[in-house]
Amino acid sequence: MIRTHSFITGGAGFIGSHLAELLLDQGHRVTVLDDLSTGRYANVAQLEGRPGFTLIIDSVLNERLTEELIRDCDRLYHLASAVGVKLILFAHVADICGAIARMLDIPSCFGQVVNLGNDEEVSINRLAQLTIELTHSQSEICHISYDEAYGPGFEDMQRRVPSLERARNLLGYQPKRGLRDIIHDVAGGLRRAEAVAV
Repeated sequence: MIRTHSFITGGAGFIGSHLAELLLDQGHRVTVLDDLSTGRYANVAQLEGRPGFTLIIDSVLNERLTEELIRDCDRLYHLASAVGVKLILFAHVADICGAIARMLDIPSCFGQVVNLGNDEEVSINRLAQLTIELTHSQSEICHISYDEAYGPGFEDMQRRVPSLERARNLLGYQPKRGLRDIIHDVAGGLRRAEAVAV
């Protein structure tokens, strides 16, 4: 039995495609709208043909289409964004998607800004070391200046640790997977993708 109709903008992106799969597994009808400018068809290819799944390749800037799709849905997950407007989250996609899906079932979440992620702090250097260690890579870590990497004048935050207090209070959110799980799953996904491509 199909429960609700969920509409995901940007649904061919990394998080959107995982959310679409989760919602389908829960019995929802899912419509994905994505112009594939940053999302990839490969992220949703395995969902095509599943009962209740529809992929529309178009832009959220197509107002007539977007309004029609919004009117036809019970739930809207707006994940479409311009290139460059991306968050770096060292949280497992399964933890994030599970929390996003639950938010629309909890009225106290409506209208709230809720940070999702992980409060396990790690430096980029430590992330690189751990990735090499866990994947048994022969890669070497190379340090370069911010100016060389990003151009003169680039500024970045020194720490990115989201406050998860509201997510914990409203959702009972607690990440179940740590950094080692994330690295393991991403490396496994990349190996599977390479095997298919060959």
